[in-house]
Amino acid sequence: MTGIRASSTGLNDKDDDYSYQQLVGDVERLAQRAAKLATDQAAAVAALSADIAAVSASISTSIGALGTMSTQNANAVAITGGSVAGITDLAVADGGTGASTAVDALLNLFGIPVGSSSVTTTTYASAGSGTHTFTGGKKLAFVVLFGGGGGGGGGSVGSQGPGGGASGGCSYYICRTTAGSAAYTIGAGGASGTGAPTNGGNGVNTTFGAATAGGGGGGDRATSTQYGMGGYANGVVIPMLNPLGTLISLPGAQGHAGTYSSATNSGRGGYLSSYGAGGDGWAAGSAGAIIVYEI
Repeated sequence: MTGIRASSTGLNDKDDDYSYQQLVGDVERLAQRAAKLATDQAAAVAALSADIAAVSASISTSIGALGTMSTQNANAVAITGGSVAGITDLAVADGGTGASTAVDALLNLFGIPVGSSSVTTTTYASAGSGTHTFTGGKKLAFVVLFGGGGGGGGGSVGSQGPGGGASGGCSYYICRTTAGSAAYTIGAGGASGTGAPTNGGNGVNTTFGAATAGGGGGGDRATSTQYGMGGYANGVVIPMLNPLGTLISLPGAQGHAGTYSSATNSGRGGYLSSYGAGGDGWAAGSAGAIIVYEI
């Protein structure tokens, strides 16, 4: 078998297994296939790159739609907003209130038993000061205060009707019983006006710890030509931002004016309760009171 011999003119044994023409054709075909392979490879790489870019964009869009929660670690999740609805009430032991209403939450958080037998009620209704000692085992105290009522105005013989005094204000106070005790003062009722004539005296404030219920204003005196105006009630302050340790104060009832007809037609005193009622004309106001409900 003869080989393919090279010379200065190239391959010249054209009767070998691979002829010169066949070899040239094979080389050309191989070059074409290599070119096509390179083209196909470039197209495949371009298509794959486009697919990867599309998938990457889709993932980024999906993650963006999920929000920051999707990129936080399970052991370091920061919750800064939003709301939760339709879930079972979270137990107190797990940081919740175990309730879906404010009242039930208060009972659960402070271990307050439900039922009237669990409430201890103490009433102070005489003018003066003292100290209330909270009942052991109780968690909260709900306190109702009444300021002293204003006294009715007075008038001289032959004068018109004097005005009635305003009732004392009423305040509501909620506090924890952990302090052990709280100082209190029951406001006295205002003195009645005299025949000089004079105005009725103002009722005295009632206090319990940090809470105050204002006393009612005294009624105006009456003269021979002018009836007395009713006493003015205290203003109202409601800083109810936190249900513990805060106060809701309501004004007392206005005293009624007397009439022109005669000294016997004096104005009626303002009335919210039998505690701290305003005095009618010529009459003193009633002392305030404190009622403590411990639960």
